[in-house]
Amino acid sequence: MGNSKELIVNSIISEIEFLNEFIRRTVDDKQISETIMRGLSKIKDDSYDLAKIPRTANDKSLLSFREFRLNTISRELETVDEVYKLTEKEFDILYPLCQKPNCVVDIGKRSSSTNTHLSNLKKKIPVLRTSLQSRHGQGLYLNVTPNQEM
Repeated sequence: MGNSKELIVNSIISEIEFLNEFIRRTVDDKQISETIMRGLSKIKDDSYDLAKIPRTANDKSLLSFREFRLNTISRELETVDEVYKLTEKEFDILYPLCQKPNCVVDIGKRSSSTNTHLSNLKKKIPVLRTSLQSRHGQGLYLNVTPNQEM
């Protein structure tokens, strides 16, 4: 588990333990306490995936478009069919484009390394083959439809 996810999970666990103790002391309801403990054990389980937690439109860690969602915490791009883990460089290229969709974004001088990463992104993620476009002499353009939910 990455550091940021680990911090989030530990924070959630602390809050739940605090609430459970508060409820146990103020409400003598064993069923409520057991329900909280079952939820806590599920969070502690290594198979629990934070990416499956529904997010709201106000959640800035998730940039949503009709075509895909970019999770800025896990650095994953989620389509309807698949979740793609992005490399650091792939994320560094894609993130500014997702912040300004349908605008030309100057990503600085494009080296052969950057061009290789762009090519790899398009090969790896089929939806980017048509939506990620180069504008010669200007920068990159991400042709997507902003969306509240995918």
